[in-house]
Amino acid sequence: MGFLTALVMGSALSQMVDTDKDGLPDEWEINGFGPIDPQVHRCDPKRADVFLIFKPRSGVLRADLDSTIRRVVKFYADLDFTNPDGSKGLHAIPIVLDALDAEDDGKDYKSLYETAMPKEWRGIGHGVLVEVSQGGGGQTNRPDWCGSSNRWHTIVHELGHQFGLDHGPKGGQTGSPYHTSLMNYDYSYTFNGSGEKVHYSKGLFKDLRMKETDLSEKLPYLPSDLEFLSKAPYFFKVKPDGDEGSFVDWNRNGIFGEEHVKADVNDGYSVDLRGNMTLGLAAGAPSLIDAGEYLGIVTPVLADEAGYKEQVWKLSKERSGWLQIAFYNGRIKVSDFVVKEGIEPLTGDASAVYADGKLFVSTPIDGGFQFIEFAVKEGHPELKEVRQTKTDEGDVTLVGTPDGVRILRWNKNSGSVSMSNWERSWEKTLAGVTSQVAIGATWNSKRSCLALVEVVDYDRKKNRLRIAHIYGDAKVGFEVTDRKWVEGVSGNIATNERPVILFDSSVGRGPSGAYNIYAKRMSKENERQIALVARQIADPAMSEGWRVKMVGNEWAHGMNMPGACFYQGDIAYAYRLGFGESIQKISLSMNASGIEDRWLADFDEVEYLFTTGLMQSLQRVQREVGLIER
Repeated sequence: MGFLTALVMGSALSQMVDTDKDGLPDEWEINGFGPIDPQVHRCDPKRADVFLIFKPRSGVLRADLDSTIRRVVKFYADLDFTNPDGSKGLHAIPIVLDALDAEDDGKDYKSLYETAMPKEWRGIGHGVLVEVSQGGGGQTNRPDWCGSSNRWHTIVHELGHQFGLDHGPKGGQTGSPYHTSLMNYDYSYTFNGSGEKVHYSKGLFKDLRMKETDLSEKLPYLPSDLEFLSKAPYFFKVKPDGDEGSFVDWNRNGIFGEEHVKADVNDGYSVDLRGNMTLGLAAGAPSLIDAGEYLGIVTPVLADEAGYKEQVWKLSKERSGWLQIAFYNGRIKVSDFVVKEGIEPLTGDASAVYADGKLFVSTPIDGGFQFIEFAVKEGHPELKEVRQTKTDEGDVTLVGTPDGVRILRWNKNSGSVSMSNWERSWEKTLAGVTSQVAIGATWNSKRSCLALVEVVDYDRKKNRLRIAHIYGDAKVGFEVTDRKWVEGVSGNIATNERPVILFDSSVGRGPSGAYNIYAKRMSKENERQIALVARQIADPAMSEGWRVKMVGNEWAHGMNMPGACFYQGDIAYAYRLGFGESIQKISLSMNASGIEDRWLADFDEVEYLFTTGLMQSLQRVQREVGLIER
């Protein structure tokens, strides 16, 4: 039967029997249809079949592709599911097409669908554009098309999306270490220490419900079931609890069996960003402030939107801007205005803090800095005072202390740092403190001291992060003590923009509290880059007491350093977007601590795949191409 003839009889397709629920009617698998030849392809109406259409790029070596395909076929054949005929697994039938021409090398996978996915296979097979790279990385935009590296792990992951599987468990709002599927970024390439053990989840933990704000370290599973948690990417410590249970040290403090623990336990791939909002245009990095009920966001902006037609990476003397302040109550904006009157144009990013009903802002200006004070009432700021000072080039970081706001001025030429009070009635150089970029600063309420983040070289590693604790006052002088390398001396986290440091004194962070440090990864000038967060943990064996993870995902790359602050029991996080139509806009997340109130732990993906996913994914394409009437 010809393909065009089959289109005419499409209205009857939806009535055809599909015994094995693979989206291919029994009639097709018995008598053929379009390009399907049952004698050649060995398809069977009582065993789930899937046609995989591989279209390689021009540079893909056929031997490499064949090796990848063999592993993909084996993966699906090994799935633990019983077909109607009693056989196991999914029968993957590879169709390898001729490679693309070299002239198509610069085209993305989406634009190549019309020419690379043959019309005769649409509604019948699942297409894969195979890249030359054998590393990771892939994308899916429809139920019969994806682009993937020439690596079987990635292809199986992207095909999972075509079959209707997500990165997280069905019904869940965020990821889970117990969702053991290769669809989960945590386990895309390795599981329990082996690249050969990756799998679609069978839902072993589907009955488990957890709250990261109220965790139990006693679990009703054998240590052998939980061994994977002790391997990459989590490295939790697991030990037996009698004969039928286990302990997992969720908060990494070496104490097993605790109850009511609060900890981020799903930070394998990254620290999740949730509740994202895209705000207006900005000409630089955001500064976030916790004003109790309200969240403040301070950003530099251009005088008019026409200036954004060119990408404005950073302000300068030649291209200055103005100060924009907005306040939110949760997700509701309560005020938003641009300050122009009474201030000088900004030549760089702002630093801001909130204390005693006042907003304090510092910005660089031509030849120095300005210090601006606002009274804030119910999220509405009112300009009260502006002061300017002409001084050496550099940057300023503001930090709130019990004794008032402190100004930390970084000298660009010498790398030195000086401190003064807000009134600038005194200023002291912090002996021994040096940095290659502006410093981050916070108040450590447990130690009653300032904590600064210096950015300095260590051995051959450039721009490493180091914490310095500052004690004393203007009368007796200041002492720098207890310096610590973030991520330890062998760590790698580095930045060439001002980092943001927060000190968390809550019970969940231990008796001494702990730091979170947010830093844009090392980047070239005018280069978009992701941000990392280094979080202090109680386990000194892990990177000398630090856990460093990407913030968001590999697409959450920004043009400037991020902003972060505590807000309503969580952490608000903002960064300046770096792609698409949203370039130069600010993305704000209200839930960036990585702590989720409630989430589902697992999902039986194999059962879903065979009973629902295969059939539904193909039927969607069959409707699109006219095989089934809409």
